[in-house]
Amino acid sequence: MERKGDAQLLQRQLDEIDALAATFPEPGAVRFTPAEESLLAASKQRIANPGPSIYQSQLSGSVSLIDMQVDGAPIGLHFTLPHDYPDCSPRIQVQCAAGRHIHEQLTHAVQQAVDQYQGSECLLLILDALQEEATKVLDEAQQHAVETSRGSQEKLEAKVRPSQIGRRSIWFHHIKSLTKRKHILEWGKELRLAGYSKPGYPGVIICEGLEEDASEFVHRLRQLRWKAMAVRGEEQEALQQGQSLDSARKFSGHQIVELDEGGMSELASACKAAGLERLFLTAMKIIK
Repeated sequence: MERKGDAQLLQRQLDEIDALAATFPEPGAVRFTPAEESLLAASKQRIANPGPSIYQSQLSGSVSLIDMQVDGAPIGLHFTLPHDYPDCSPRIQVQCAAGRHIHEQLTHAVQQAVDQYQGSECLLLILDALQEEATKVLDEAQQHAVETSRGSQEKLEAKVRPSQIGRRSIWFHHIKSLTKRKHILEWGKELRLAGYSKPGYPGVIICEGLEEDASEFVHRLRQLRWKAMAVRGEEQEALQQGQSLDSARKFSGHQIVELDEGGMSELASACKAAGLERLFLTAMKIIK
């Protein structure tokens, strides 16, 4: 016999699964086995035509963070929704091709989110926690690789081509996440970039540094999930023999400075004063 509220709980589960598909529209991001797909379809049918019993089994599926990969396989999770979810917690299993230590680190972060958001629809919040922890883990691994290879790589690059200063103007639909804003400033400092970040709607970053560091900065930004991001302008300028990076910089300082969300005019003035007005106008699509 159907319990009171079963239909409402099932509807909330189906609505959340629809929200997952809308949030992660990439092919293969939200996946179901044939059995899971069949149960999902049957559950929707039961909502449309209620019968004596709502549940036969528990809804489940998998979600992959397509842009966050280890050894060629995306990090993700498999979820199972108990009959009483979201009044109770979902069962979550992290899916990751990394070693045991990283897998345990990701699982710990996910379980903390499960405990924190118990009693409400929380799959998207759990995926946010997984993405944040995965970004941290991948950054640490990348930093380790950079530290061990930077010396030899720079020597090789110096032999095959002269050093260049690189500049980028990057546009975002928005920059609101405090975590992403922290990454922007920390990566800018680590990569010895100078420039400005204007958060809010839209988000704009104008920066400069060694070409390989500017390229690395853009690569890292692309690993984060953005509603929209585009490199709208870039410049490369060869450093002359014996010329230092600092002497070629047009922005002062050795870090990216974050402006207020309403600081577009301040950004425009800083770029104009540095002789980089064209990069700013390119970011705003005023010129190409």
